[in-house]
Amino acid sequence: MRMRTEQGFSLIEIMIGLTVGLVSLLALYQLYAVSEGRQRTAMSLSTAQATGAMALFSIGRDIRSAALGFGGIGKTHLGCTVHAYHGQRTPASFEFRLLPVLIQQGSGDESDTVWVLSGSSSTMVTGVRYLRSGAGTFTLEQTHAGIHAGDVLVGTSDSFSDRCLLMEATAGSGTERLGTRLVKREAVSYRNFYSGQDVQALRNGGNSTSLLDKSDTNLGEGMLYNLGPEPVLHVWGVNGNRSLTRYNHLTEASGQQVEVAQDIIQFKAEYGYDADANGMIDGSTEWMAALPASGVQWERVLAVRIAVLLRSSHYDKAEVTSAKPRWAHGSKEFGMGTAGSDWKHYRYRVYESVISLRNVIWGQAA
Repeated sequence: MRMRTEQGFSLIEIMIGLTVGLVSLLALYQLYAVSEGRQRTAMSLSTAQATGAMALFSIGRDIRSAALGFGGIGKTHLGCTVHAYHGQRTPASFEFRLLPVLIQQGSGDESDTVWVLSGSSSTMVTGVRYLRSGAGTFTLEQTHAGIHAGDVLVGTSDSFSDRCLLMEATAGSGTERLGTRLVKREAVSYRNFYSGQDVQALRNGGNSTSLLDKSDTNLGEGMLYNLGPEPVLHVWGVNGNRSLTRYNHLTEASGQQVEVAQDIIQFKAEYGYDADANGMIDGSTEWMAALPASGVQWERVLAVRIAVLLRSSHYDKAEVTSAKPRWAHGSKEFGMGTAGSDWKHYRYRVYESVISLRNVIWGQAA
C-alpha cells in the first residue's frame, strides 16, 4: 500500500495564527487597562466624596458651637484682645481675639484660615457681673453664678474695652466671705470640681496675673463669661501636604496641628453680614470675605459660608478638567495656583455649606 503523506501547518499559516493571537491579546489588555482606569477613577471619586463630607461635617460642627459661653457678650467687648497663658503650651503666653469665628484670608490662591472659639459649659450661657476685683478675687453681684473650680473664664472690665483676660477659676462661686459670693483666680493648686482631684492651675501665670486686678488699679465692675472646663479655639487651615488641618490654640501651637482630611486643594470661607439690619442675609453683597475695616457690628455676623475643594488622587493622561472649579453657588472661582501646572489632569469636587452662628443670635436676642 502506498504510504499517505502527513502534512502540518505551513509557515505562513503559523504567522497568521500568531498575528491573530497577538491582536486578540492586545485588545484584551486595552480593555483591561480601560476598565482598571475607570475603576481607579471611581474609587478616587468615592474616596474624595467621603473625605469632603467628613471635612464639611467637622468644620460645620465646630462653627455651630461657636460663641458657646459668651454669645451674650456686649458690643463693647466683642472682638477684644484676650490675654492668655497656659503653663504647658509653647509659648506659654499668647493672645487671640474674642470672636465666635475669625476668617483670615489667604494671600493669592492660598487657602483661608478660620478660627472658631467655643466653650463647654453646660450650666451658664450668659455672663455674671462682678462688683470689684483685687489680688485674684472677684466679688460677684449675684449669689448664684454657676461657676465652679476648674472653669475657664473670660474676664472683662468696664474701665476698658480693648483687652480681656482668660483665666482659670481656682475657687467657684460657692466660696463665701461675709455672705458675699466670690470667684478666685490664683496660680495655686486647687481641688477641681469636675475631676475631684487636686490640680495645679495652668492658666493663671505670666503677665496675665495683673491684667484685671493689679494693685495700683483695683478695678470696679466688669463681667465674667464662663467657657466651661474645656473650651477650644480651633484653627482650621490647609498645610503644604494639601491636607485640612486643625489645632487648639488655647493649649497648642501651630506646629501641633493634626491632619483631618487629605487631598484638599483649597479651603475658603466668608462672613454672612447683615448690613441692612433686617435679620437675614438676603443678597450676594452681604457675603463678605473680610468685614469692613471700621464700624463693624459683630452681632450682625449671622452666618459663615465655607467651601472645600477636593482633588481625586488619580492622575489622567488626558485633560479631564477644562475650567476652574467654582463655589458660592457658582458665583466665585477657586484659584488653582497651588494645585500645580498639571491641575487639569485631575478631577475635583466642591463641598460647601452655610452655618448659622446660633449662639451669637440667641445671645443677642436674650
